[in-house]
Amino acid sequence: MGVLTDVAEYALTHAQGRAGADIVIEGLPASLPHWTQLAAVGVGAVSGAAFAARRGFDVVGVLVLSVAAGLGGLLLRDTLLQRGTSVVLIDGRYLIIAAVAAVIGFFFAGLVDRLEVVVVVLDALALGILCTAGANAALAMRLPPVSAVFIGTATAAGGLVLRDLLAGVAPGIMRPGILSAAAGFIGAVTFTLLQVYSPISAGQAQIIVVLVVFVVRLLAVQRKWRTRPARDFTDRLWQAWGRKTDKPDKPDKTLEPGSIE
Repeated sequence: MGVLTDVAEYALTHAQGRAGADIVIEGLPASLPHWTQLAAVGVGAVSGAAFAARRGFDVVGVLVLSVAAGLGGLLLRDTLLQRGTSVVLIDGRYLIIAAVAAVIGFFFAGLVDRLEVVVVVLDALALGILCTAGANAALAMRLPPVSAVFIGTATAAGGLVLRDLLAGVAPGIMRPGILSAAAGFIGAVTFTLLQVYSPISAGQAQIIVVLVVFVVRLLAVQRKWRTRPARDFTDRLWQAWGRKTDKPDKPDKTLEPGSIE
């Protein structure tokens, strides 16, 4: 009877997994630890602080842009989802990390520039972590998949947009350049598809997506994959339409008086 009971329990668990319950993939941890999100905020904050220091901002400006770049994505996520007070304000570690990053960026902006390869690697990991954090929060609130993709992309790119707006420049992710927001979008789509259409756990989906975004981002930098500016086909359409409407009339085959057939 004990063996039959074990078999029945296994069958029931397997059926529930097929119905949508989480399935553990051997070799992958259940989820990323919370410190990875703190680390993602720190990477963004250091990047924002160095960005401000290179442009000659004073200590207040460096601190503001550090906070904006590091915490902007999570602030935007919590605002869009109307979750009340944002986690970056509830957990004081986020603001402390942003402040420490501001000090690093203010005094060692040149060192950050020299470690460009390391920064790119960390930025790629941070991008994947943030896009999954946004998409997962949206799905947890029972929002439709398309909304989860939007929230995930906004969380990944929100810090960069807020940093550039406060610095008085056009947001870099909205101009032609190396894939950044596009990589976050790919990550948000991948995470949402894994959560909606596969039975693996949210934590394991997050790990897979972080790896995907990491590879896409590094390949984009190495191979110089760039987004292109908008193309305007209006003139081509007008020319094509003009050629269509300006065709010469067919010759009139009506016989003139006195002519011979």
